[in-house]
Amino acid sequence: MINEDILKFTEFLDYYYSDYAKPSCEISLPSPRDDDYNANRVPLVTSDYIMLDFDSMCKDANFYPKKNRDECNQPATADAIYYRVINEDNLELSLVEFKNFNFNWDMKKDYNASVQKVKKRLMECGLNKSSKKGLMRLESIKRTYGSTIEFSLKLKPYESLFVVLPKLYEEYCREKNIDMELNFYNFFQSDLCTIKFFVVGKRPVNDLTRAYNGKLGNLLEKQYRRLDFVNILTPHPQRLCFEGEFDEYTRNLKVHEKDNLKSLNYR
Repeated sequence: MINEDILKFTEFLDYYYSDYAKPSCEISLPSPRDDDYNANRVPLVTSDYIMLDFDSMCKDANFYPKKNRDECNQPATADAIYYRVINEDNLELSLVEFKNFNFNWDMKKDYNASVQKVKKRLMECGLNKSSKKGLMRLESIKRTYGSTIEFSLKLKPYESLFVVLPKLYEEYCREKNIDMELNFYNFFQSDLCTIKFFVVGKRPVNDLTRAYNGKLGNLLEKQYRRLDFVNILTPHPQRLCFEGEFDEYTRNLKVHEKDNLKSLNYR
């Protein structure tokens, strides 16, 4: 028999299936707020493995700030979520973030290089004192931009697990008129739960070494180890992966779906 807390948690996520279950490829489509968005959107992945559109679940929730002036208070969430009950006492919960920029991205070598070209051209124009102050501001914006991408990715597993899911659970319990019996922090730290986080990026045309060892592949991995240390996230080979690797991983999940006692796609 499946552990009672695991069963309660899966029933909570199952509640959102009819409205938010979508193929991974659909969830991976660039959104209008993405930097590389255009009218001819192409999914990052081709997988049709069903997951919950976690971003939409969050935005439709009552607690989510709806007005623009509250934008700074909107939580950073992963794009998708799904679960598998591996055995009676172990739930595998996965959070997935689809990033539609190239995994080669490196703030110092790419973004900074572009800004340096702009700065050099401006300096050649003979700037006055006021313009030089503006140039210093440009340098500050450059640093902030790079840090914002990185910081957002750091926050997503934290806020998805400890802000959004508990708030969604509160609303779920109110709507079902049931007692709130799950302490998510204790549940996520217990041996009952294995949590995986995936960041899926575009495979570079060349220079795979740089892609693996660059800012996303190296610095972010170090940040996620903080959650490893307190038994929240579980390290795994696909944590930072390319779209083809993710497609292969989910194809394997689909083949072995019935090996699970229960899952989002096998209930």
